[in-house]
Amino acid sequence: MWNRNSKTVTVVSILFILIIRSYPFWYRIEGGSYTLVYYLLVFVLFMTLVIQFFHQFVRLIKGWQKSLKSSLLSILIISVALFDGIFNPLNVDLEFLYGDIVFRACREGTQNQATMRLRENGHFDIHWTGVFFADSYYSYFVKLQNFVYDSVEFGNGILRVAECRDR
Repeated sequence: MWNRNSKTVTVVSILFILIIRSYPFWYRIEGGSYTLVYYLLVFVLFMTLVIQFFHQFVRLIKGWQKSLKSSLLSILIISVALFDGIFNPLNVDLEFLYGDIVFRACREGTQNQATMRLRENGHFDIHWTGVFFADSYYSYFVKLQNFVYDSVEFGNGILRVAECRDR
């Protein structure tokens, strides 16, 4: 039942799900090449699972008796991995490890954008992306006591925020 093909499908499926669920850790790595590698890896794993799904389906239809159980098992594993990777039915989100988001601000330009998240534990992070894989990540800590600001200046732009107050 567990032949080499079923083991390969299982490993690729687990890797696909782990890579997708670990996105909050990946986007904190500064540099455009890591972002490109992440999306390329997700694409390659996704295409591998789709190709394996059709390959196992053809083996099942042709009726190879010795591989019937392993083909069914592989199809089941691939279906569960793709369904979980695309739709996230269990609502797995590892972003909670960094704290609840109290306030969120965004800046969108023609060739770059920034997202700032202020967390209830006093940390805030800014993820700034731009053209040609420009990617910067800033993480800071502030003491939240009636914290009010109008703008935060980073690099070549200003991230404007109307108001942010402690709860």
